[in-house]
Amino acid sequence: MRSEVSLRQLTPLDGDAYASLMATSPDTGRIGVSQLFQIDAYQALAAMHGDFIGVVAEHSQYQGFVGGGLIRFGECQFEGGLRRYALLNTLIVHPSFRRRGIASELAQWRFDCARKRVGLNGAIWAIIQRGNIGSELTARKWRGQFLKDRLTLIPLKPRTSPPKLTRDYEVRRVPQDKFRLVSEQVNLFYQSYNMYTPRSEAELATWLSMTPFEKPFRHFLVVNDSRGETIAGLVVTEMYKLRTLKVVTSPLIARFANRLLHVVPTDYIMREVCLSHIWFAPGLQKAAKFLLESVRWEWRDRASSLMVWVDSHSPHIDILDLRPWTLRTASSMVIQSDIAMSEISPVYYG
Repeated sequence: MRSEVSLRQLTPLDGDAYASLMATSPDTGRIGVSQLFQIDAYQALAAMHGDFIGVVAEHSQYQGFVGGGLIRFGECQFEGGLRRYALLNTLIVHPSFRRRGIASELAQWRFDCARKRVGLNGAIWAIIQRGNIGSELTARKWRGQFLKDRLTLIPLKPRTSPPKLTRDYEVRRVPQDKFRLVSEQVNLFYQSYNMYTPRSEAELATWLSMTPFEKPFRHFLVVNDSRGETIAGLVVTEMYKLRTLKVVTSPLIARFANRLLHVVPTDYIMREVCLSHIWFAPGLQKAAKFLLESVRWEWRDRASSLMVWVDSHSPHIDILDLRPWTLRTASSMVIQSDIAMSEISPVYYG
């Protein structure tokens, strides 16, 4: 690398500089957004990603970071077994320093770090928004498996009226004595998914309780039927407490659709609630749909968007009532592993 640019690992003291980079450097995908952190950026990243490493680029003639990227580590299901993984995300370069090879250097630093950490049998993967040509070209250099438009991000609007009440379903937060049951049900639902991380009762409780605030920002909600049986659930993550997203650019057709659908607020600041671990008992999609609509109503005054990632092979499609005019963003996956990932098995991301 040129002597005026150097790379190093992100540290807990870099929160302000990293926040400045993200605020001034919208991504280059089909829909360009910049991140606005609401708390110290390093603390927010730790809350979002858990076990992670960041890399940043510095320029000798610029005060601050000119680029950065993240790696999230963990263990996931992959082709019938458990293996370590490294998820590469949030590769960004300041607009004034693009097209200078910095992104390639950051990408190589991340890849080398990831492979060293997860070993030869670990899976390294990334998600690339449609239209982000630079990231796609960089990822193809891995010589890994490329799955085009495999995952879709769907922003749902909060409801303006409550869902129709029914005696069949009761929505509640998971009580402490139900964590074992719920963890078993979620793990069973996702047992055939690649990239899903199964959690025990203790691991689930720990994950839900981890927070940089006085109270948790993740909430596990479930639906009980008239007999008191738990039949569906999901996790609500109040991402807007950590950071918001500012929409900077979007295609003309998306802007036109938003005038009708009003998914993106008029100030272009998206205050997100992220929905994950959506599950339901066999044949009970209606229960999950009721829970989803209840969350859209309960968080109407706190969030502008409820974000859901879905795989095109996932049964979650059935509960989202997608229409041709539904706003969505497609993303591709790139994976490098010693064995190929099935292209028909569903993928978990959330």
